[in-house]
Amino acid sequence: MSSHNRACSVVSTLYCTASCYNCSTCRCKPITFLIDNTRGTADRCGSKPLCEPRPGLAKVMLFNALIRTHHITSRKKVVVLKKAADTFNCYVLLRTGGCPGVMYVESAREEDVSAWVNTVQRLRYKDYQLVARPGPQADEGYAKSSTISTDPGLREVDSIKEFGSLMKDRGVLGWWRKGMGYAPR
Repeated sequence: MSSHNRACSVVSTLYCTASCYNCSTCRCKPITFLIDNTRGTADRCGSKPLCEPRPGLAKVMLFNALIRTHHITSRKKVVVLKKAADTFNCYVLLRTGGCPGVMYVESAREEDVSAWVNTVQRLRYKDYQLVARPGPQADEGYAKSSTISTDPGLREVDSIKEFGSLMKDRGVLGWWRKGMGYAPR
């Protein structure tokens, strides 16, 4: 393995589930790009001779969306949502059981979030409301735990309280509360 490929692997490991953008020398998957927090500009892996971590690079740009429905009880539909989450490389959180049904989706690519949302729309849930369209994740300044799962896949919770706690851990509690109508817009 060349030092270039090894360095790209390090970038992939250091920055959640995202790989470096796409180099001409290595075969990295073009999943996302890294954000330079000090300047707020995009910095592609291929723009430097080597794909190595640079100071100020700490975070992957994430996109998310929020959907509210009357309820989520159909196991067949949940299986379809799980397959879509795996296919589109999305982290999905569902509040299943009673009313209301809530779906949160997050991914490194806006196209993946939009594709997952389109899958939900095709399932024709009762009282389907896209309360927060797919877009860049708002950073609310919460200290995010290093144990937060960023792996693609679907996770289910039974209560709104637990869902809210996970939203707080992900740093999007205020955004989620506004979307759900629990806080003034």
